Amino acid sequence: MLTFLIDKVTGEGEDKYLIATAEQPLCAYHLDDWIHPSQLPLRLEHFLLTIVALLGAKGPSQITKEWQLLLSINTAQYARYAGYSSCFRKEAGSHGRDTLGIFRVHQFEKVEQFCLTSPNGNDSWEMHEEMLKNSEEFYKMLKIPYQVVAIVSGALNDAAAKKYDLEGWFPSSSTYRELVSCSNCTDYQSRRLEIRYGQKKNNEQAKQYVHLLNSTLTATERTMCCILENYQKEDGVEVPEVLREYMGGETFLPFLQAPTKEVKGKKSKA
Repeated sequence: MLTFLIDKVTGEGEDKYLIATAEQPLCAYHLDDWIHPSQLPLRLEHFLLTIVALLGAKGPSQITKEWQLLLSINTAQYARYAGYSSCFRKEAGSHGRDTLGIFRVHQFEKVEQFCLTSPNGNDSWEMHEEMLKNSEEFYKMLKIPYQVVAIVSGALNDAAAKKYDLEGWFPSSSTYRELVSCSNCTDYQSRRLEIRYGQKKNNEQAKQYVHLLNSTLTATERTMCCILENYQKEDGVEVPEVLREYMGGETFLPFLQAPTKEVKGKKSKA
């Protein structure tokens, strides 16, 4: 977990650390835990309720069949969480890239999916696909064009055994750009955190460790950038249909002033 440390705030009382993602404190919630199969599934229903609220559904009657299916699952060996937090990164500007606007910044808001599963069978791999589908459903409801990319092994970090990126379409640059990162870390993190699975055993070699998975649902600043680009018209921005009830019924936001036009001219002489 040392790779997660990006900054330390020192003052009176306990030292505090800035987090890069809500996954980190959620991992720590189960530090030195021993999870028996009978404890699973650990289902925090506010996970789905958070997502449903973000998608604009007022109640169960408006939840799609896919979400109703997820709510009905009670036999899988997993614990599922949703974390909403401010996140802090050193990557702002990334050495000259994306220095303008709010696409790449030091601080942003994010909703993160985080799951613990049994290490047995295909539980974690099935959950990995399900978490990706959650994110896809979110952007489908916003009607954002996207593509899913399976990251090649040479580009993976030490923790991830498999990773997907969901990339949204940005018309201004005519390219897809990352909105979601979805990783199955298997037991890489749980071994360091001592989050074990099954019956307690004195034999170290016989111990099993849960599998940990994480996936972005939405990083609000990047999603906002993508919405503005895909819904922009000559005189303003159309409000996505699923967001209109949160905008007081507004369907269109006109520009308050004309967009700045690029002026082409000769370069000034030195």
